[in-house]
Amino acid sequence: MGVRPEVADLYATNARLNGVEFALQRLYLYSMPRQVTIMLGNQCNLNCRHCLQVKNGDLLLQNPEVGRALKREFTGLYPYLCTVRFLGGEVFVLPGFLELIDEVEATVDRPIISINTNGTLIDEEWAQRMVRIPFQNVTISIDGGTQGTYEKLRRGAHFEVVIDNIRRIQSLKRRLGSTFPRLDVFYVLMRSNYREIPQFLELMHDLDIEEVAFQTMLIDNRNLSREPTLTDEVIASTEDVKELYDIIQAIVARESRKFRRISWSGLHSLFEQHGLPASFLNEEDCSLYPGQDAPCKDATPANEGATAENGVPQRNIKLCPNPWSMLQVAENGDVSICFLSEPVGNIYEMPLVTIWNSPKAIAKRSEIIAGRYLSSGCSKLYCSWREGKSSAIADTASWRQLLTAFKDMVERIRSYPMASSLSEIPGDLWIGSTSCRGRRARSPASGLLNFR
Repeated sequence: MGVRPEVADLYATNARLNGVEFALQRLYLYSMPRQVTIMLGNQCNLNCRHCLQVKNGDLLLQNPEVGRALKREFTGLYPYLCTVRFLGGEVFVLPGFLELIDEVEATVDRPIISINTNGTLIDEEWAQRMVRIPFQNVTISIDGGTQGTYEKLRRGAHFEVVIDNIRRIQSLKRRLGSTFPRLDVFYVLMRSNYREIPQFLELMHDLDIEEVAFQTMLIDNRNLSREPTLTDEVIASTEDVKELYDIIQAIVARESRKFRRISWSGLHSLFEQHGLPASFLNEEDCSLYPGQDAPCKDATPANEGATAENGVPQRNIKLCPNPWSMLQVAENGDVSICFLSEPVGNIYEMPLVTIWNSPKAIAKRSEIIAGRYLSSGCSKLYCSWREGKSSAIADTASWRQLLTAFKDMVERIRSYPMASSLSEIPGDLWIGSTSCRGRRARSPASGLLNFR
């Protein structure tokens, strides 16, 4: 399938404009988001102990009329995106997933489709589709280095089936000479599985997985109401934290060179709370930032010297890019500009492009620039290490260059007919029926689900 030159140019110009607006720390953005995550529903074929989703059967596209309007809006954003990520539940059991894949494939000819999956339902037909479209990324959740631990946590799954499905995709990629989809694996850290990290990494290396991500477990009423004993899995004691710390330090020193990226989320805050220097994790670069493609770099000596280990707190850190680059739509319609943050709007009440520059979104960006991450709605568990640390701004000469580039690209992107069409669609197309809005159960930080 060919793509109109103006569509490809629109994507490239939007990407450059987005980067410039981030560097200028703009609050109101003329660029569109570069990543959109769409949580289609919370239905799943497994019963994982630690799953954070409310099992109420919510489906984002359940109402046909509203679903058609939402899909039209999603389609309008696809030309701008580097990534559209579909989540569940489990995407392979959710109605509407296949139709969305077809619509993306018909709209853009770049590989932008990414999914999160437990990996249990990837048969030959789906493997062929993923490689031939192709998908951009397939993130598979594996929370253990051994069959016993994995199957205890991911109830209903079979470890060897998932491993065989990974091999199936990798083999098909080699056979067809494709680098896509890139496979990466997501690991939720718990007391029962953190000692298996070395075994897990050895297995991933054998499977030619180049990117892995680790995130500490979040518990609240959503999973505790189903699993009251889940508190036993929280890594909190001094002994457990120190043992985990030693394991992670050894991994960073020895294993990181075997992988393109090892990402961390929640560990910096955890280690800092126990008085353990955490800058070696380099979460500024090696955390869960959707769409980030660069390999992780080791923490520099300068960063190491600016941490609390020598009594001097680091006051300047890199600005978190998520609120400038992404939107996440939850299955109840809540929209966040970071997957680790509270909602700033709801898609049943206003269009995505309106939420993107809504007062709440602008306020969140402003708070983050000032280093007030927690009051902006960011997660205390994952983002508290950033609190009170602002980001440096560009020097005068660089600022002027950026501003000149900004003006040029704004005029250029305004020249595209489709660049203004999204904001002209009547807002009532996004107003859901009474039943849709009545079912909405907004929960604190509803986006707190791994995007990977």
